[in-house]
Amino acid sequence: MAQIEHTQLTIVGYGPAGLGASLAAYESGLQGIIAFDPCKRIGAGGLDGLDILSNSKGRDFTELLPTLLPPAARLQIAEELSQVTGLVELTKAAQLLEEVAATAIAEKIVEVEREPVLKIKRLPNGYEVRTAERTVSSDWLVLAPGGEEVLLDELAARNEFSNIRPVFTSREVLANTRNEDLEALLSVEYRVAIVGDSHGAYSVADKLLRNYPGIQIDIYKHSRTRPFFESLDEAVQCGYQITEFDQLCAETGYVNRFPGIRGHARDLWFREQNGELDGHLRSVYNEPLSDIDPEVAIVQATGYTQRRVPFFDGDNRPLDYVTKPTKEGFAKIQVGPNGSSLPNAFAIGIGHSSTDATTVYQKQARNAFEVLR
Repeated sequence: MAQIEHTQLTIVGYGPAGLGASLAAYESGLQGIIAFDPCKRIGAGGLDGLDILSNSKGRDFTELLPTLLPPAARLQIAEELSQVTGLVELTKAAQLLEEVAATAIAEKIVEVEREPVLKIKRLPNGYEVRTAERTVSSDWLVLAPGGEEVLLDELAARNEFSNIRPVFTSREVLANTRNEDLEALLSVEYRVAIVGDSHGAYSVADKLLRNYPGIQIDIYKHSRTRPFFESLDEAVQCGYQITEFDQLCAETGYVNRFPGIRGHARDLWFREQNGELDGHLRSVYNEPLSDIDPEVAIVQATGYTQRRVPFFDGDNRPLDYVTKPTKEGFAKIQVGPNGSSLPNAFAIGIGHSSTDATTVYQKQARNAFEVLR
């Protein structure tokens, strides 16, 4: 058995959320911070390679760097993004985050191990985190493992009966990882079916329309797409009915400030609403996916699910844990749906918040350290 090391904080995952947590922990005075993440590009998480716009303005990624990590504020990419008042490309955001993570490691704010976490065990006064090579006990625990796309069961079977897998994830299309497969399918049938109704679906549609002029796209939806609007007036002018499920920014009156589709995806939605894409893009509601032509390429853009890490109690029994968002932005980790919260432990990132900018993750972690002490 590996020797048990002790540190004040262990972070599971070192993408944008884990990076934000480490900077907030450093600001709060915690020392001996270690993070585990098997990804090759730490800090950036799944953002690298996605050639679409982020949901945040450039300075949203950099506004805390001068006080939290001065050397990172002097990075060329940080200075570039700090001047951007509009939305930024995700590849640029990923470059910044990766370089900030490297700076945090060089400044010895955090130690990062490129290993997956195999097991977390609750201790009487903390947590034990185990990988194949190391076992670490810590006073604090942050879960920030990110998310992953999973094929819908009713679509997965289609990939089993074809040499060319006809079902894609949105990431595969947006990161250009299966261009040959897609082009082979389009050579037979110049149509694509996209399953989903949010930002990812319209980002995929926008990219396909740009790369393949004349293509026909059907977007299969179960609910109405929620766009970002600059104001309530703009929403009303576009015929959008505000409901209790829409998120309104209390300060600006923005509608769907974080989850609403933005950037090129939003522009495409407007063009669809205005009838400018007739014959090229249409929305199909509540139709069975089994009716999609077998020769049509399908892109699943139904979002991401949380990655879960095996968690055990002190007697090595599996711990059924859930995460519950708080008004301060972070999520508490608790035993079962109605159980007690685990002390000195919280979660941020995909599935744990309605906001998803790195600066927001830093603020959420800062709030958590203050509230949970």
